[in-house]
Amino acid sequence: MLNSKKNCIFVEKTNMPKIYEYFGLIFFFGSNEHDPVHVHIKKKGGGEIKAEFTIKNGSVEKIEFKTIEGKNPLSPSDWKTAERFVVVKQELIVARWIDHIVLHKKVKSITITKRI
Repeated sequence: MLNSKKNCIFVEKTNMPKIYEYFGLIFFFGSNEHDPVHVHIKKKGGGEIKAEFTIKNGSVEKIEFKTIEGKNPLSPSDWKTAERFVVVKQELIVARWIDHIVLHKKVKSITITKRI
């Protein structure tokens, strides 16, 4: 996004790394992330939800899938696919959160082409 102020142009950078792509669903961390640990899931054609992780004693205790205010949710079939993916990949998603948000490491996107 471009912003102009006093005849200067500033380019606003966002850091929203895509961590997975899975059959049209994009899994990513938002910019300026905050607790709890969570991942956004967006469909290329529209719709977005997030999965929030409750972590206790270093393990995922619970995952809650939520809509995002002001955004259309995923379709029921995409929501189900996202849930299945997140449950299977939960430990890796949390590890990638820690790498990116806590340790400030770059995370690479992984495209998965086999059904889970």
